[in-house]
Amino acid sequence: MQAEFPGHVWIYDYIFDQTLEGSTLKILTLTDEFTCQSLAQRVAESFTSVDVKDVLYEVIAQRGATGFIRSDNGPEFIARDLGIWLAFQDIGIRFF
Repeated sequence: MQAEFPGHVWIYDYIFDQTLEGSTLKILTLTDEFTCQSLAQRVAESFTSVDVKDVLYEVIAQRGATGFIRSDNGPEFIARDLGIWLAFQDIGIRFF
């Protein structure tokens, strides 16, 4: 599935970094695939599916829902939980 217009496909992904003290930082990014516009960025030591849902709620409230959400390398439990959550939302988003 390739994005065909703005808002069609959003991608969430993680970028990893490290503090000077050696602590790992995880950066959650949410991007519009068609425009490459950053929709959200959050930094934490770890993320749960609830954290990802909170970011999605915020962006959906501001922009409306996308048609599809893609995750390239998120932990499997987060992807599965988000897929189930999206299936029960009345906003028509598909997760792949």
